[in-house]
Amino acid sequence: MIVQAAPTARERRFKKIAFSGMWVFVLGCGVAGHLAMRALSQRLEWSNQIFFAAMAGFCVVLRDRHRHVEYVMFRRITAIREKARPSPKPLTPPVNR
Repeated sequence: MIVQAAPTARERRFKKIAFSGMWVFVLGCGVAGHLAMRALSQRLEWSNQIFFAAMAGFCVVLRDRHRHVEYVMFRRITAIREKARPSPKPLTPPVNR
């Protein structure tokens, strides 16, 4: 629905690719990161407290990366809309007679 609300074909195409990529990033990094942290905790024999702290840190880093990707997407979409918008006519000063 958000993709179809885009005013130009270029923006719709970008949103489709960007939203698909974001889901791949979120799910891929989330699942792979959780599995990697679990493997590290078993390999390094972490206690539950250390594992919890490491997972919390991982979630914070993952959230920050996700926010960065969202910010970049927002800036790109804004730039696409600015290019598609017609430039305003220059204002001419009134003529005094």
